[in-house]
Formats: sequence, structure tokens, C-alpha cells
Amino acid sequence: MIDSQPQGALINAAYFDWIVIGRMPYYTTDSVSSTTVESAPQTGSAYNARAYDLQPLISCIVDQKYFGTYNGISFFERLENSVTNHAKYFQLAKEMQDELGMKYGGEYYPIGLVSFMVPNADYDRKLFDIFNNFGITVEDGQSSVDYYFLNYYFGRMDKTPAYRVWGISYGTSALTGDLSVVPFFLDNQTAAAILGPTGAEDLLKR
Repeated sequence: MIDSQPQGALINAAYFDWIVIGRMPYYTTDSVSSTTVESAPQTGSAYNARAYDLQPLISCIVDQKYFGTYNGISFFERLENSVTNHAKYFQLAKEMQDELGMKYGGEYYPIGLVSFMVPNADYDRKLFDIFNNFGITVEDGQSSVDYYFLNYYFGRMDKTPAYRVWGISYGTSALTGDLSVVPFFLDNQTAAAILGPTGAEDLLKR
């Protein structure tokens, strides 16, 4: 028996004589009965958990899209192949945004551009083939941020320490199996900018 409120009421109340949950197909019977109210078992301690949908991030990586971050490398710095003028360029960008009234929610738009280099056939077939043709071995712990990645493997920059990411390059997937075959690494600064501090703490395999 269900006792429902008229349309527009704030509360809907319902009473059920009994509920049966089981595998299909199921059969009802008059012999089903219960004399006690069941409750969840006591665990003795509280559990906190967070869930992350990484598919949008994976899609952006596969499509080689850029992310805007405050500490990322700007367009002019890429042309110069130097981060020496980053603070100067950002200051000029803030002044321009003030003059044009372009700030978003009181915050300045970032000038940094970040995309990722992942030499894996499922992510970037061309880059994967280049690494194979030149016999370049991907090293664990080198950031996949394009500027750091290219300057490390094809330039003279020191390694930018980074970590594998749960659900992308660490763990297992029902579709692709062992994710360690994906050479994707995020440094702390970039991870916090894109995933947020909590996301970076949860998802980086340190």
C-alpha cells in the first residue's frame, strides 16, 4: 500500500508490507515474512571515499588539447624556449585584463598552456612511432607536460619529477588491462592546477 501526498505537497510518504530483492527471474510467495527491522552492520569506524571521473581528462589528452594554468608555459615563452619572462608576461596579461574588464569571477585568466606528450599507440600514434624509430626509451618519473617532456628528451633540460596517475597510468582497466603500459606522468604543480590539491593528493601514485 502506498500513501502519496497531493500534487505540490512537500513530503511523499510510503509504506511497504515487504520487499524482496534477488536475482532474476524471481517468484513471489505468501510465505515471505519478517518480524524485525534490518539495519546496516556496525563497522566500528567511519570510512571516507571520493570517486573521480577521469574520462574527460583522458579524452583531452588523446585529443592533445591545451589546459590553461597559472604556472604553465605561455605562448611567448614557448617561442623563446625560456621561462625567464613568465612573471613579466603574466603581469602584462593581468594589466590587459583589467583594462578590458575580462576577469572571470574576479580571477585573472591564466596565460599558461599545458598539453601532454604520451608515446603510446592509443594516445599518440605518431609520437609512439617516433620513439620507436629513434630507439628512445620512456623513463619513469619524467613529467608528460609538453614543454618539460620535449626539452628533456630532445633538449637539455633536467628531469621534471612526476608520478603515475591512478586510473590512467597506474592500476588496471577492464578494457585495456594493465595501465602501467601508458607512460603518463604528472608533476605536482600541474596535477594540483588541473585536478585540484585534493585530486592531486588522491590520484598521484607517490
